[in-house]
Amino acid sequence: MIRTLLVWLLLTLPCVAAAAPLWDDFQIIMWQDQTPAQLASLRAIGVRTVRVTGVRDGPLDPAIAAVRAAKAAGMGVFIENIATDFYAPYHRFSPDHPGAPNWLFEELRARQRANPADQTVYRRTPSLVDRVWQSRIRARLAEHVRAFAPSKPLYYSLGDEVGIADLAAQWDFDFSPAAFAEFRTWLQAQYGNLDALNHQWDTKFSDWDMIVPELTAATLARQDGNFSAWADFRAWMDYSFAQALRLGADAIHASDRDARAAIEGAQAPGPGGYDYSLLPLALDVIEGAESGSNFEIARTLNADLVTMTTSFDSGSGEIGRIWRSMLTGSRGLMVWDDKGDFTAPDGTLRPRGQSLAPLFRELTGGLAAQLYASTAAPDKVAILYSPSSQRTLWLLDRQAKGAAWMAKGNMSEAEGADNHAGRRAIERTTLALVHLGIRPRFLTPTLIERGALRSSDLRMLILPQILTLSPREVDEITAFALAGGVVVADVMPGQFDEHSRKLQTPRLAALVRHGKLLKLPEAVLADSTATNAAAFEAMATLLTQARSKPEIRLLTTGNKPVTGVETRLFRNGGVTVIALQRTLPGREAVVISVSSQTRVFDLRKREAVPHGLKLTVQVQDDEPVILAFSPAALPAPILSGPSGMQKPGAALRWRLGFATPSPATVHVMRADWVAPDGTPRPALTTRLLVRDTPIDWTATLPPEPGRWTLMVSDMLSGAVVQATVEVGG
Repeated sequence: MIRTLLVWLLLTLPCVAAAAPLWDDFQIIMWQDQTPAQLASLRAIGVRTVRVTGVRDGPLDPAIAAVRAAKAAGMGVFIENIATDFYAPYHRFSPDHPGAPNWLFEELRARQRANPADQTVYRRTPSLVDRVWQSRIRARLAEHVRAFAPSKPLYYSLGDEVGIADLAAQWDFDFSPAAFAEFRTWLQAQYGNLDALNHQWDTKFSDWDMIVPELTAATLARQDGNFSAWADFRAWMDYSFAQALRLGADAIHASDRDARAAIEGAQAPGPGGYDYSLLPLALDVIEGAESGSNFEIARTLNADLVTMTTSFDSGSGEIGRIWRSMLTGSRGLMVWDDKGDFTAPDGTLRPRGQSLAPLFRELTGGLAAQLYASTAAPDKVAILYSPSSQRTLWLLDRQAKGAAWMAKGNMSEAEGADNHAGRRAIERTTLALVHLGIRPRFLTPTLIERGALRSSDLRMLILPQILTLSPREVDEITAFALAGGVVVADVMPGQFDEHSRKLQTPRLAALVRHGKLLKLPEAVLADSTATNAAAFEAMATLLTQARSKPEIRLLTTGNKPVTGVETRLFRNGGVTVIALQRTLPGREAVVISVSSQTRVFDLRKREAVPHGLKLTVQVQDDEPVILAFSPAALPAPILSGPSGMQKPGAALRWRLGFATPSPATVHVMRADWVAPDGTPRPALTTRLLVRDTPIDWTATLPPEPGRWTLMVSDMLSGAVVQATVEVGG
C-alpha cells in the first residue's frame, strides 16, 4: 500500500510534458567554455551543444549574452544549474571552498561527531517542502524559460549532482518542523490510524504530532529487525525529493510545453533520493553515471525519458563504454574537458579529441538515429527492482560493519564505490541476460501490485536480493508462478514486510514448499563480466525452462556457445538490427546462422555482407558490429527536385520516397551537400525520416555559385541517390 500510494501521489501531480520535439538523434555536448576556433572544430566532429550557466541571483544578461555567442558560432545550448542551491545545497561549487563541493555537508558531519545529541544537524536547509523556497524556484525557472525559449535550449538543468544530502550519502534529512508536518500527514495516509502505525513501529505515540522518525544510528543498534520507523522516513524523503523535482519540471513546462527539465550527475540506485521507481516520473532528461542498471530501470518505467552519460577519458576503453551506453539506450554524451585536453585554443584537436572524433562523427552521422528509429522491445523476462529491499540491504550491511561507515571521508563517494549486494545482483543478472540476447524489462513493487505480471508474454520473473515484499506483491507473484511463470531468486524473498520489518516466516516460503521458486545460479552472481561458461549455460537453462529461449544463437568457429559478447536486437518492421559487442578486450570470431534468402547489411562499414547459411564476423570491445537483417532487398530511394539554374540562398523543395514498399518501418536518410570544389559541408547536413509515404522538405541553397551536389544516403541499406544543382552568380 505504501509504495502504491507514493507513485499514485506523484502521478497525480501535473504531468511531465509529452509534447516536446522528439530527441531522435545522438546529442554530444561540450561542458567547458570554448574559443570560436574550438567551437568550429567541435562542430565539424559532431558536437552541437554547449553549456550556458543559469543565474540564481541578479539579472539574466550574462547568460543571454552567452546564448547569443553560442548561436553565432552555430551551436545550440542547454541551460545549466538553474536551481542547484535548492536541489543540491550540500554538493555544489563555492569559490570560498575550491575543490570541496561538499564542504557544507562535512561541516554538518563534524557538528554531529562533536555533539551526537544535536538534532539540528538533520534539518535540511533549504527544506524540500519549504513553501517560500518552492515559490522562489518556480519563479526563477519560469524567468529562465521565458528568457531562453526562443533559442530552444536542448534542456534546462534543475541542478547538477543533486541529492537529499551530499549526492547519494545516507543522512537523516529532514528533521525541520515543516518536513515533520508533511511527513506526519503522509503517514496518516499510509496507516489510516495511529494504532496501526504504533503496531507497525512498536511505538506508543498518543498523537500524530508527537511522531518522529528513528535516526540511522538508533536503527543500526536494533536487534529486533524492525526498521519501520527509519525505512518509512527514508521512503518519504525519496518521495519528497522526487516531488520537488517534479515541481521544477512543472514550472518549466508551464512556461514552455516543449521544454525539457533535467538533472545531471545522477547516481546509482540507493540513498540520497535515488529511487528510480520515482525519478523517471518526475523528469524529461537524466544525465549521470550508469551504475546499478539505473538507466535501464528508468527507461523501462518511462519510455520517453532521455538518459545521457559523461565522457572523462579517451582510448579504446572509453570508446567501448560510449558505444555500450548508446546501444543500451542512452541518447547523448556530455564531454568533460577540465584539463583542456580535447582541443587547443586555436581549434586543433588534441590527442583526446583525435581519439574520439571518428566515434563522434559516426554516432551523429545517422547511425544512432537509425537505431533510435527502431524498437528495442523487451523480452519475456522481468527483473524486480525494489527500493525498499535496497534500503533494507543497506541497513543490514551497515549493521554488520558497525559504526565505522560514518567515519569515511566522503560518504557519498564511499557509497558509490560500495556496490552492495542489491546493485550487484541486478547488474550481473542483466548482463548475463544481455549476453544471451535477452533484453529484460524492469518492474517495481507498484507495477506488480497493479497486475504487471498478468501480461500474457511474461515467462520469467527474477527477484535479485528482494528482501521486502508486500502481501499484494506476494499474491501476484504466487499467481504468476501457479500459472506457469518461472520465478527465480538468489536469496529467500520476503523476509521483511514492505516497511522493512522482519517477519517470522518469509512471505514466499509457500512457493519454496511447492517447488515453484528456482535458485538464481551462484555462478551468475559471481561473474562480473558474464563471460563464465558455467554461468552462461546456467542462465540459458533457466530461459529454456521459462520457454524464453533467445532468438539468436552465437557460436564460436569451434561450434561452441559464445559467452563473452553482448547481443542487442532492434526491430524495424520486418528488418531486424543486431548489435554485437565483446565484453572483454580483444577480438573474437562469431558465427551466426542465416537464411540464404536474408539480405545482410553492415551499418558501420556501409556495405552488404555476403553469406551462405552461416555468417562469420569479428567482434571487438571497442568496435561493435551492427548488422541489419532483411527478408528481402530494401528498395532504393527516389529523389526529385528542381532543375535549371537557381539563385544563391534560394529555398528549394525536394521529395524523397521509395518506388516500392519497404519491409522496414522507418528509414533514416542523411542529406549532404557537396561543394563545387568536391568538399562536403557538414554544417548543411540534414537528417530525414522516411516511412511508407514520400516526404517533402525544403533545403536552402548555399550562397556560393557553382555546381552543388545533393547526396542522400539510406542508413539502413547503404543506397545513395544524388542530384546536382547549378547555383548562379
